[in-house]
Amino acid sequence: MLEMDTSGHNERRLSWRHQVDIPVDLLLSNGIMLKVNACNLSLKGILFSCDNWISNKIEPRGIQNHPLDHIQFSISAELDKNKKLYANGRIVIARRVSQDNYLIGLEFIDFQKDSYTNLQAYINSLKE
Repeated sequence: MLEMDTSGHNERRLSWRHQVDIPVDLLLSNGIMLKVNACNLSLKGILFSCDNWISNKIEPRGIQNHPLDHIQFSISAELDKNKKLYANGRIVIARRVSQDNYLIGLEFIDFQKDSYTNLQAYINSLKE
């Protein structure tokens, strides 16, 4: 049985989230490039908030009303001076938080170049 040291955390995650404010380029499979800001980051994915305009670009039928796991994306972001993140993934959650504000959760599927190593180093620097 796998035991996790939760250190007082009630969250049941295998990968802890870290609060960030990082500009991210989100490239949808249809070729549309969107600029968003990640508000939290883990080794498994990112979360960003967006307005209605961006949510309609991601899913014109209504982002909170349809399954989203079919929506593939690529992201690029600068984590630290010369450390970049390049990843492919899928949308796993979309939550409407107000009339014109959504939270979108992206799960990483794979990484390009040294991106996973860069992500690990960046997250480790957040813990210090």
